[in-house]
Amino acid sequence: MIPAILGWFGTVGLRLGSGGLRRPPGQIRRRSAHSPQVHFERPMNEKDFPSLARPIHPMPAFVRSALDERGLLAAYRQRPPYQRNDYLGWINRAKRIETKLKRLQQMLDELERGDAYMGMDYVAPARDE
Repeated sequence: MIPAILGWFGTVGLRLGSGGLRRPPGQIRRRSAHSPQVHFERPMNEKDFPSLARPIHPMPAFVRSALDERGLLAAYRQRPPYQRNDYLGWINRAKRIETKLKRLQQMLDELERGDAYMGMDYVAPARDE
């Protein structure tokens, strides 16, 4: 037996002779008579793959006050929820206060410029107004 590998939808088990992938627990597999595709009885969600769900990070008071002081709270709120959560988790994971402040400064600079997200290029989606 080949060991399980982590795929983009959770654990994918490969077994010789079994024909492939393990489905998430609780899902019944059925085949359509007209299509070789596999369909699931219910839609998949994040509860089916708990290892992929991101924890929600609370906003520390020092981050909130820094956003208020620089007038960047609106720019922060315009970012997608995953980016806001990633920024907070990234800042909070730092052990040393110097590292937290350095990461906070990077977040503030990127929000001010509006063209970056955690060191990567970012283009805000066009808004219909």
